[in-house]
Amino acid sequence: MTKQILERPDSIDDDILWNLIDRMLTFNPYFRVSANDALQHPFFTNEQATTEITEEQIQLSHNAQEAYQNGDLNVTQYETYPMFVFPLTEVQKIVGNVDPVQEDRNTQRIISEFQ
Repeated sequence: MTKQILERPDSIDDDILWNLIDRMLTFNPYFRVSANDALQHPFFTNEQATTEITEEQIQLSHNAQEAYQNGDLNVTQYETYPMFVFPLTEVQKIVGNVDPVQEDRNTQRIISEFQ
């Protein structure tokens, strides 16, 4: 078997980002970083990442903490940390106006077709 190498695109000039992408996309699953370890990567935890946390992320994580304390078992530990929250407003900047309810319906429809 030949060794497979992921080639770094010219558009990625951040070494920390490239290291994370390379570790997440390692061809051999034995050496691939786990989701939990990926979230501990410096890309998410270094000083730059923490200074870029928005007020919206803080508010959303606070809401998640309150929901969890009130017994909402659908809240994950990651939703309670601002650095792991990715607000819908940020998603919409990338992909345009998204209706999460309609997206969920579409996903559920597709899942039901395969069952």
